[in-house]
Amino acid sequence: MNASKTVVGVDTAKRVFQLHWIDRETGEIVSVQLKREKFLKHFANRAPCLIGMEACGGSQYWARNLTAMGHQVKLMSAGFPPISRTHC
Repeated sequence: MNASKTVVGVDTAKRVFQLHWIDRETGEIVSVQLKREKFLKHFANRAPCLIGMEACGGSQYWARNLTAMGHQVKLMSAGFPPISRTHC
C-alpha cells in the first residue's frame, strides 16, 4: 500500500453510511455520516484512498464503483472481529 493514501473505514447500512478516517494535517479522527445518494459523490471529489468495508450484499456494487474512480477497496468478511470484541 502507498503510505500517502488515506485509509477510510466505511460502515454500510440501508440508508446511511458512516465513514471514518484520520485527518493527515490535524491528526483528528473524522467521522462523517452520508446518505446513500451522496456516498459516491463524496469519493468522486477525493484523492485516491484505501477503503475498507464489510463484505455484504451491496458491498460488491460499491466496491466496483469506487474502484472505477481510482480508489482501492478491501472487503472484510462479516466474521472479521471488531476491536471491541477482541479486547473482552
